[in-house]
Amino acid sequence: MQVQYGFKETQEGKRRLSFSVFRDILLSWHVLARPRTFLNVSTVVLPITFTLTALLFAMGLYLSLVASPADYQQGEAVRIMYVHVPASWMALMVYAFLALMSFFALIWRHPLAEILAISATPIGIVFTSLSLLTGSLWGKPMWGTFWEWDARLTSVSMLLLLYALYWFLYKAYSRRVASYLALVGVFNLPIVKGSVEWWNTLHQPASVTKLGAPSLHSTMLTPLVVMAAAYFFYFVSVLILRVQTELRSRKGKRYREADPNIIPVTPLVIPAKAGIQPSLFLDPRLRGDDTRGWMAKGTKS
Repeated sequence: MQVQYGFKETQEGKRRLSFSVFRDILLSWHVLARPRTFLNVSTVVLPITFTLTALLFAMGLYLSLVASPADYQQGEAVRIMYVHVPASWMALMVYAFLALMSFFALIWRHPLAEILAISATPIGIVFTSLSLLTGSLWGKPMWGTFWEWDARLTSVSMLLLLYALYWFLYKAYSRRVASYLALVGVFNLPIVKGSVEWWNTLHQPASVTKLGAPSLHSTMLTPLVVMAAAYFFYFVSVLILRVQTELRSRKGKRYREADPNIIPVTPLVIPAKAGIQPSLFLDPRLRGDDTRGWMAKGTKS
């Protein structure tokens, strides 16, 4: 009995420990998801992502346009691939991110998840539009036409429509309905991916993300991967900028609603030799790194 009791006690302790770890993970996630914490962390991360974006784009463009060889069938037109394929990957990835943030916003009603979703939408629209545009330019010399309503092009066009509908519903109708639409639209992602395998289309099948070894030579695969990484860090950089802008805009709006005397003005540029502290021109409630450019009406220097 003693041994059995001790075994039960040990198992109960393990359960409590597991629950404690799980609870700590959830609490840490909620702490990181706080707007103030996001602003502090993103201020440090943003210069890094911008630097990586610039370096990867420079390296990727050199490898794509100069170092990589022309294709023996497509010739120089194959270089469109280095812009088209990463844009297509990012269009799918950004929508998956949008849907995940919409899910968090619906379940936990977290405002930062909602802001992340709406901030990612224009970036996803740009990637999807770039995918369709470069695909049309690439299709003309290969297929003899800029556009063909095959399964891949139709499903990607539907993806662009889903982005646009989410944006419209969020801005003009209901944020909650927009989140539901984002979740429903997830079913289009596997259709986009499998369209070239499930139906007879003009679009070529996957060359990189297929089972087994990629069919691309390393001289073409390397610049493609580098460009994809550049696109990814570009997405992260622009997303951080958009979220920071939205958080500061909402904070300023709350202060204006609380005190109508606070008005937006152009940020003041005060020479250091003047001996005047710029903080004297700011309402004390609005001082900080996320509220530059707000001045209380009637404040005296």
